[in-house]
Amino acid sequence: NNCNYINSRECDLGSVNSIRSFVSSLQAKEDKVDVLVNNAGVMKCRKMATSDGIETQLGTNHMGPLLLTTLMRPSLAAGEAVGESVEMPRVGKEL
Repeated sequence: NNCNYINSRECDLGSVNSIRSFVSSLQAKEDKVDVLVNNAGVMKCRKMATSDGIETQLGTNHMGPLLLTTLMRPSLAAGEAVGESVEMPRVGKEL
């Protein structure tokens, strides 16, 4: 990868372990994150559950991004969103 400004890493938003591992790995390598784009989801999937027992669409589209954003708060707060005011919702401590 020759781009020093955009990084892409794999994270399964349907898995709490994957999200926690992703954030831990990212924060070990980067001291800040300027932008987080939660742009993933599933739709009209057959009745299934995530590895954590949450209905797949709810877990992947809502709970996963909520946990990811919550864990990324320190890195996002240290970053610089260019030309934008970034507000992060208040969320519970435990997920």
